[in-house]
Amino acid sequence: MNIFIHIGYSKTGTSLLQKKIFPNITETRYLGKFISKNFSESEIILNKLHSDIILMDNIEFNKNKIKIFEYLNKLDNLKKNILISDENFLCSQINTLDRNIKWERTIERLYSLYSNIGNVIFVCVFRNQSELIKSLYMQLAINWKSIYDLSLDDLINNFKEDKDIIKINK
Repeated sequence: MNIFIHIGYSKTGTSLLQKKIFPNITETRYLGKFISKNFSESEIILNKLHSDIILMDNIEFNKNKIKIFEYLNKLDNLKKNILISDENFLCSQINTLDRNIKWERTIERLYSLYSNIGNVIFVCVFRNQSELIKSLYMQLAINWKSIYDLSLDDLINNFKEDKDIIKINK
């Protein structure tokens, strides 16, 4: 069995893929964002646990690892492959501005979970970086304008200097 893990990036058409393409791939069980109302309880819980993997400390992760295996075993084996998609696996540090979240740790966790049951293949979609910065800034400006007063230059300089955005709150 192949386990495809789509890790991002955000702002590369991921919502379209997650809503329209991934759920319709034949012989593949989609376990990712924008899951259908028709999903089983196990699929819904697995989806939530995948999201939580990003935030869990090591103790929580080790406890939940067992839960994930239990829910995987409850899934029927009619599908040959599994596809998991969440751009936050790769971009959660940027999207949450939480410096304690490390994408490397998330990728290692996903690999450790799924390499025991199949061939893990990571999938990543890229976008022109200058367009990505502008799009990311627009998202930040809309979502966090009330919290952070950032210009595009502030945002770019912050990432260049690896500063904590909270410290440049005006």
